[in-house]
Amino acid sequence: MTEAENEVAGREGAEGSRQDRGTPGLTTRQMIGWLSLATGTAGALVTATRTDRGPLDWTVSMVLVAAGLAELLEGRQTHIAEAEEAILEELQGLDPIARAQVLKTVVRRQLGRRPKPD
Repeated sequence: MTEAENEVAGREGAEGSRQDRGTPGLTTRQMIGWLSLATGTAGALVTATRTDRGPLDWTVSMVLVAAGLAELLEGRQTHIAEAEEAILEELQGLDPIARAQVLKTVVRRQLGRRPKPD
C-alpha cells in the first residue's frame, strides 16, 4: 500500500466513515444518500398510484430524491478530490520527464490503448 493510500485509509478509520453493515465499501453518507433516494422513489410510486394525492405528497417525494442525489454526488466529488490529491502528491516526487511518461501511460490506459514499449 502506498503512503497516500495509507493516509486515506487512516483518515477513513479516524472518521469512522465506513460501516460494516453488510454493505462493504459504502460510507455512512452513501448509505443515507441511497436510502433517501430509494425512499423518495418509493414515495413517488405510491403517490402516483393513489387517487387522492396533493402537491405536498409529490413535494416530499421529490425533496427526498433530490437530497439523496445531492448526497451521492457530493460524496463522489469528495472521492475524486481525494484521488486527485493523492495522485498529484505521487507525481510531485518525479522529475518532469518521468512525470510526463507516467501521465502518458495513464491516459493511454484510460483510453484503452496499450502503452508502447519505450
